[in-house]
Amino acid sequence: MFRDGSEVPPNLRSIILSRRCIKVGKAIGANLSRIFRAWSLTEPSTESDSRPESPQQVTNFIDLDEFAQLKGRSKRPAKNLVHLTAIVLRQHLTPPPDLYRHSWSADHLVMSQRTFAALEAYASWKIWKSLSSLPSVGLSLDKTNLIVGQPVSLYSGKKVVAHGSVVIQPLDLNVACKNEEPRRLTITHSNSCLCLGP
Repeated sequence: MFRDGSEVPPNLRSIILSRRCIKVGKAIGANLSRIFRAWSLTEPSTESDSRPESPQQVTNFIDLDEFAQLKGRSKRPAKNLVHLTAIVLRQHLTPPPDLYRHSWSADHLVMSQRTFAALEAYASWKIWKSLSSLPSVGLSLDKTNLIVGQPVSLYSGKKVVAHGSVVIQPLDLNVACKNEEPRRLTITHSNSCLCLGP
């Protein structure tokens, strides 16, 4: 365990400070903030395009809870990484029975702590890899980057009222309503043409 920044190996310090290395984990922002405070990480990174960051400025991370919600795999934050592993990977991450009888602040961790910490790191990577392959959900349509066939949901307030997909965007469209004359609608930059289904 490193008590302060002077004990941290240069390579590890460089990874923590680097803007090019994205850190991934459950509650990773809070963990990085604790590391920055505990290690007094204020020295510039060895990379010329990086600046030192304070705990409030740590931005180069992906919180797995938020990522799982963005990808539609969970609706609310998981209680812990064990729970998130079950939700995303459908696998059981079992802490050893003696895990919480030992202090995580000790100078030397026991083997069960080290093994479980390694398993958590591996599970975090597997969760990130699994979620990265999924499309994002709940985002507004980006008119500049529409993909024909992209699934969409139509909302009224917070309630989904229809599902459909993006179609080829015409410049205008003839619309015929029951008992009315057909009307021509112009598709502008502020609206999109969708095919809604059951």
